[in-house]
Amino acid sequence: MFKPKQTPPKWYLWLYPYFYFLRYNPKEVFHAITGRANWHWHYEWEKIGAQSEQEAEREYYRWLLRDKEMFSMEELSKVVGVAPHIIRYWETEFPQIKSERDEKGEHKYSRKDLQVIQRIYYLLFESKYSIADTKIRLTKEFC
Repeated sequence: MFKPKQTPPKWYLWLYPYFYFLRYNPKEVFHAITGRANWHWHYEWEKIGAQSEQEAEREYYRWLLRDKEMFSMEELSKVVGVAPHIIRYWETEFPQIKSERDEKGEHKYSRKDLQVIQRIYYLLFESKYSIADTKIRLTKEFC
């Protein structure tokens, strides 16, 4: 005989609290489990006028780091939206990016470096310039 799918009894919920969330959106389950409740960029990105979730995430990290003067590689990659190895490559290709090392030996980037890297990102990924054309544009703008 066919039996409909049954939900676990209520006494079972305290043992496995994630059963309660099975009827909700996976993003809401992730939010409830991780406790990231400060800003809901992952499902409210249209409200802030962002074109995509990635852009909303970048705006969120820009807002978090708005008062900092020096950025680590991880922070910079989250703000710009590219992987850290791409920023390291750009540092070898473009002389306008000048990182400093702290006492631990980690790269630290200033606000000017952040502006240069954001401009490189715009020229390469959004305007579809080549690396050679981007170098020419940056020498005109930042030197």
